[in-house]
Amino acid sequence: MKPGERAGGVSFLDPGACPAPPSGGHPPVPDGPCVLRRSKDRDRALVLLSPWIRAGLPWVVLAPVEETMAWLSAGAWAVLPENLPDDIAAACAGRLFEKVRSARDESPLTGLPGNTRIAAALRSAIDSGGASAAYVDITDFKPFNDYYGFARGDAVIRALSEILEASGADLFVGHIGGDDFICAGPRERLELAMASVREEFRSRAPAFYSEHDRMRGGIETLDRYGRFRFFPFVDICVVIIDLERGMTLERLARDAGIAKKASRGDLVPATLSDMILSRADGERDQAGDAERGYAGIGSDWLRLMDFGSYGYSDAKAVVEAAGVTGDRRASSLLEGILDGDLPPGLRKSAALSLGSLASPGSSDILRRSVRDPSPHVRTRSVQALALSGDADSPQILEACLDDPNTWVRRAALVAVGARRTPNAAGLLLGRLERPARGTRDDFAERSSALEGLALLADRAAFAPLALIGSRPDPGRVDRGALWKAIAASGGDEGALMICRAAPGERDAALALHWINPAALSPGMLRMVEETASGLLTTECRLPAMRCLAGLPGRGGRVLQSAVDHLAGGLDGYEFGLAVTVMEKRGLRPGNALLARVAAASSDGRLEYRNEDIVALIRLAASTGTLPGAFLPLMRSRRREVALAAARAALHVAQRLLAQKRTWCRRRESNPHALSDSGF
Repeated sequence: MKPGERAGGVSFLDPGACPAPPSGGHPPVPDGPCVLRRSKDRDRALVLLSPWIRAGLPWVVLAPVEETMAWLSAGAWAVLPENLPDDIAAACAGRLFEKVRSARDESPLTGLPGNTRIAAALRSAIDSGGASAAYVDITDFKPFNDYYGFARGDAVIRALSEILEASGADLFVGHIGGDDFICAGPRERLELAMASVREEFRSRAPAFYSEHDRMRGGIETLDRYGRFRFFPFVDICVVIIDLERGMTLERLARDAGIAKKASRGDLVPATLSDMILSRADGERDQAGDAERGYAGIGSDWLRLMDFGSYGYSDAKAVVEAAGVTGDRRASSLLEGILDGDLPPGLRKSAALSLGSLASPGSSDILRRSVRDPSPHVRTRSVQALALSGDADSPQILEACLDDPNTWVRRAALVAVGARRTPNAAGLLLGRLERPARGTRDDFAERSSALEGLALLADRAAFAPLALIGSRPDPGRVDRGALWKAIAASGGDEGALMICRAAPGERDAALALHWINPAALSPGMLRMVEETASGLLTTECRLPAMRCLAGLPGRGGRVLQSAVDHLAGGLDGYEFGLAVTVMEKRGLRPGNALLARVAAASSDGRLEYRNEDIVALIRLAASTGTLPGAFLPLMRSRRREVALAAARAALHVAQRLLAQKRTWCRRRESNPHALSDSGF
């Protein structure tokens, strides 16, 4: 064979016959192994072999036996007899290459085929037809892995892989990653094998646990939601999917994922697009169908969604679920409903969901829908258009201020402020300056204009708003909405008005958290903090706490004392908000507060959420509380609370011990530099 030729994907090199490599650029990257004929100039040979070396591809040498060690030291993958025929040398190199490529696509933990070989095996099974695939994973594996550590978790994964491999030589077994495996084969054979695998795994499971945990039947640790609970011995979850001709791997993975969620008790489907992709006959469309128009969805789909409720409320609930779940794949479906010949109530729900998704691609249909004959559709379309980011939306929204329907006008008043259209301040203030008509609709539109001004937060609007607030006819406007607009747009002056009015006017106090701290001077920030702190013992403590949590910097002594005293008498949501204030403002929970919380949670006088107490404990541990302060909480009957308090005590003790050791070393090295008063 001539130098440089290939046989079965194997390249042959003869350094004596090959031309010198080019001085500039890089040679092409090879895609197979190489056989090097004997060369006396080893350095030149290595230069010629550099493309294979860089690519990590096998290269073998035909050389005398006495040169074997020298070539192996130079990096050769193997040394073959120099008189070996080319076809045999090519077969040896090719076999080595296949072994290496196969090993690279094996799981390093289990030695099972990895994702590339899994995909090839599944495609072959789909093309041949009549096969099924079983997705296998370990239930509650993450809590087990977190509790015992990665070494024991890896041992459990290896045990499952051994059981799966032993389940039958006629089945394909692959390791997707982590605790996820896949098996493929005839369905009946697969069902029998998986039943045997489950039985064997369950018999081995207790051996994975310590003696103490075996006696209890499981472990107590945090779940994926951060809640402390009991987990029984690990088990396996098996989902078997039939492999049909034409099925894509993406569709197979989606089917298996939904089936696994259903087997765990999760609610499926998770999104509207998942539901639409499930046909009535159980088939699924190709990936991407959810992003097409669904031209035939109209009346047939509505009939399917009619479960006997009034006014298509079942179908409306399904459509609005797309917005609540953030299902952007359903955008084109929602656009088709909005643009179709369907009942206004359903099209209104589609517009509402498009607004929740805030998809720029929906702008065209929303611009048309603001001229829909139905005022309900127009209202929701105006709200959605404000969130779409469409460049032309400011002009369209401003035009909607003159819509004949009051609901559309109200939506437009809020939208021009939220979208911050060029003429927003003038248009909204102009609406407030119009003569009052004394009707309910007029009052509601004025309130919407104030809400728009609050969202706009334009300093130029403060003076007119302050003038409106000083008028003797407060009935013309919603005082709560007015104070929000003043707080958002007024800077120091607006904050001063709020601080003066808040102690005596509830509406002003409720607007405290609308103040923008970034627009305030340091002196005004202190005044806002003092005002909000003074409201913590009133019915307005919730907005006061929200305001305090949003202020920058470390809280002062007044706030520290007020929050520390208040938190011990709160429960539920209010207690959680108080803990948030302490976290955001760098306040240290006192020992007395920790003791009060421990006593109140123990005797049931106050209802605390575990996560809020744990947050308080972590905050105390990070702000210098001594270990002894956690003793009352360590004795709590709530396991999660007691464990968090114990860890906090250990954390603080370790930190203090390290500090004391550092102090002692410094004192030993320089006795006169440190005080004799002790640590």
